[in-house]
Parts: sequence; structure tokens; C-alpha cells
Amino acid sequence: MVLYDYDTNAILVRPIKTRNASELKNNTIELLTILQERGHPPQLHILDNEASAQLKHALLKNKIEYQLVPPHLHRRNMAERAIQTFKAHFKELFVQRQKQKPEVFSTTSNLQFPSLES
Repeated sequence: MVLYDYDTNAILVRPIKTRNASELKNNTIELLTILQERGHPPQLHILDNEASAQLKHALLKNKIEYQLVPPHLHRRNMAERAIQTFKAHFKELFVQRQKQKPEVFSTTSNLQFPSLES
């Protein structure tokens, strides 16, 4: 899950196992709590059109307004750009780590292949 905060230009990331409503709600609230604890209380949360009723209710309960992005208009959702940015940074981190310790990332390092020559 990726959460983008426009005011601080922060990208918060949390791995999730499934996309069920309760897990998405809990992780979203945890990420929003992190922002609030650091002095940046969210006032408006922009969601894609797949937001669950549980998440919408939890946002309203925490006095956070929400808006839904219409289907197929991803450019209006700033989180889409944040997702692309996070993926690019994550891939670069992975490549740099692979260069530092290639033996960790080599899947064939301990495998013995038979010779193809007869």
C-alpha cells in the first residue's frame, strides 16, 4: 500500500498480504496516524473508486474528509505518480544491493548443470 501526503511530499509505504477491506482500512489508518503523530494531520483523503465502505466510515470517524477519483482518470490521483516514484526508487535500491552482494541474488550460484557437450 502506498500513501502520498501532498503537504509534506511524503510517500509512506506498507506491505499488505491481501486486499480485503479490513486490512486496507487498518493499514490506511496506521499510515494516517503516522502523519498525525508527526504534526501533519490529514484533512482530505483522495481514494480510488474501489474504496470500501469500511475505509470510508473509518475516515469519517477520524474526521477526515474523502473524495473518490472517477474511474479511468488516474491523472487526478496524485498517489498514482507517487506509486511510480516509489517503484523506481525500490528497483534502484534492489539493483544497488545486487551490485554490492551478487551472491545473495544469484539463484543459480549453487546449482550444478550437466554439460551439454557429448
